[in-house]
Amino acid sequence: MMMSELPPKARSEDGARWQWILPLLGLIALAAIVTLRSFGRHEVVERAGGGPAGKHDVPRTAQLHVDYGDGVKKHFTALRWHTEMTVANALEAAAHHRRGIQYSFEGKGRGAMLTSIDGLANQGGGPNARNWIYYVNGRKADKSFAVHAIGPGDVVLWRFQGAD
Repeated sequence: MMMSELPPKARSEDGARWQWILPLLGLIALAAIVTLRSFGRHEVVERAGGGPAGKHDVPRTAQLHVDYGDGVKKHFTALRWHTEMTVANALEAAAHHRRGIQYSFEGKGRGAMLTSIDGLANQGGGPNARNWIYYVNGRKADKSFAVHAIGPGDVVLWRFQGAD
């Protein structure tokens, strides 16, 4: 027996049974969309000391700031951090930014020394000479930028300055 052959009362009772299905499916679809979108908005974080994320989370980025010593500064505030990242890697990441920097250096490994940033070169020795000095988290570095490891959330500052 086809639906059109059913008595009118049977057709309306059968339709009433299925009336709630379409709104329910719509509600389920909406809940799924909202849930999936909310998962995409979380920032990836890692604890500074390693281990599971928790109360002291920091972004998986590093920062590099360049102070030219003449009132001009550049700030790269979200360089993607990676395991075993060094200050040299942060410079390279800043160089690849679409409004990046250019830099040059001599040597390699523990003997590497930055010689210029954006054409502003070290001036060598002397009472008024200025050179590129770098700091990590506010502390003056004591080793080559090529081997100085940095962690997520670290801030590197290159400053063109005279001797301290």
